Order: sequence, then C-alpha cells, then structure tokens
Amino acid sequence: MIIKYRVRGVWVFSGIMWLTIAILNIVVLIMSREADYHLFFTSLIIFIIILSVFLSFAHFTIQNIDYIRINKDSLSIHRGFPIPREKVEYSNVEKGIATEDKLVLVLKDEREVELKSKFMRVSDFEKLTKALKKYVSIE
Repeated sequence: MIIKYRVRGVWVFSGIMWLTIAILNIVVLIMSREADYHLFFTSLIIFIIILSVFLSFAHFTIQNIDYIRINKDSLSIHRGFPIPREKVEYSNVEKGIATEDKLVLVLKDEREVELKSKFMRVSDFEKLTKALKKYVSIE
C-alpha cells in the first residue's frame, strides 16, 4: 500500500514564495549587468536562483511523492530531500500509539517514529492505522 502526501496550502504558499525569490533574483541579475560586481556576487545570485527554482518545484510536486510505503514485512517513510527514506521493520516495533493527529511507532530500541496525519488525507490515515493493526499492536 502506498500513501502519498496530501496537498497543503502551506506547501503551495512556500512554492509560490520560492518562485518569487527566484524571479526577484533574476531581476537583480539583469539589473546588475551594467554594474561592476565581483564574480562571487554574480555566482551567488545564480546559485540562489537555481536553489529557489528547485525548492519551488519541490513544494509544488510534493503530493506526487510517496509519504509511506507499506510492505508485508516493513514500512518506509519519506523524510524529505536529501534524507533517505526511513525503513521500519515490523519485527522492530514494540507497540503503536494512535492519537488524532499522529501515529507513533515505539521501536524496541526505544526510538519513536511519528507518522503525522496532517501530511495525508483522513481516509489514508484510517487505512494506515487499519493496515498496521495487522502487524503491530496499536493502542
């Protein structure tokens, strides 16, 4: 089972803001053509433009990314770029604690893994809880 991110207004707003920053930096770059700037400043502005466009694209397309992938022996959680997915084996889970805003998996090494409901649709959160009850005891 695959659960994707849901569209959130915060992410759309952030995408618009990063795109605005990129456009403003393009304007600054165009206006500074006549000025005698050091190569470092021009390179910095170009770097900021590239980074802003990348971050804008990432915020606009996050709903296409799999937030949680559930397999028969484990689940993996997207933690954001550039952090790799976190894989949690069901055999390493001691218990699960469900609240209305998140599902916390307590591992045997006493770490906790949070699955936040605000990142997925309500129906997906219910499906996730139901699917995990097959493998883990959830309180």
